[in-house]
Amino acid sequence: METCQQSNASRYVGIIEEIFASIVGLSSFFSSSARCRFDAVSVGDIVYFVGGMCDDPHKNSLEMYCPSMSIEPVTLSSPKLPRYDHCTAVLDGKIYFIGGCTRGHKAVGDVECYDPDENTWSEVAPLLVPRTGACAVTLDDTIIVIGGTTSKKPVSSCEVYDRNNNKWEYIARKYQSFTSWYHQILTKG
Repeated sequence: METCQQSNASRYVGIIEEIFASIVGLSSFFSSSARCRFDAVSVGDIVYFVGGMCDDPHKNSLEMYCPSMSIEPVTLSSPKLPRYDHCTAVLDGKIYFIGGCTRGHKAVGDVECYDPDENTWSEVAPLLVPRTGACAVTLDDTIIVIGGTTSKKPVSSCEVYDRNNNKWEYIARKYQSFTSWYHQILTKG
């Protein structure tokens, strides 16, 4: 039994070391300067890094990285609005860049959609409530945005995106059992 546990532990350590090495290696690949408070999503076998802040306080860059290929990340077409603490979701192979914070720590409700096949951005209907640090999830053929803050106070509402009508609708205005803080869903009670 002890041998089995040791071999599993060794395997997990190997996997963790490999993941850490790829993340550390990624930082040297970025064509722009370092970033934090960004978001990342995957479409197929490609990882996309969007927005964030650090050396230049606000980024409006989009970079892609394909771990299965030995190529450096590529900088792609940029979204219109530089921001950080936003959330992203993938729906039908398109990346939605949702809410976040701009200069002056102002929460925004802007939503932009990136089409990887065309390398183009388009504007989408804005959120009903500007929010930063929210959480987004794709469910069936919708995007749900949960919680966040208005830069000053927590937001306890949830919105769902109706892409057929290009509009956001409330699905829970005052849902007190959870909120989102820095992209994590927190439950109360």
